[in-house]
Amino acid sequence: MSRVLRYGSFSVLASVLGASYYYYAVASPLYTEAEWYRVSQQTAALIDRRIDIPVPESTTEGREYVVRSSKETMKDIWNEQIRSIVDWIYSWSH
Repeated sequence: MSRVLRYGSFSVLASVLGASYYYYAVASPLYTEAEWYRVSQQTAALIDRRIDIPVPESTTEGREYVVRSSKETMKDIWNEQIRSIVDWIYSWSH
């Protein structure tokens, strides 16, 4: 009798815990509106080819590119860092 009672109580407890987990975590809006759930569903749809990959439209109008040497780029990065350090030092006085 004690075995039946032990297995029965374990079954009831496992069923209650499983049902409460399902209704709290899976069936609730917290699960279906989560960002990772949305990303997971979108990824699965892309893999299964249910939706298409969005491709930006190409244009025929000309574009202008500015090409600079790496030396100029390094100067700009250096100057930006110096400005941020100076701003940080000046922020101590406020």
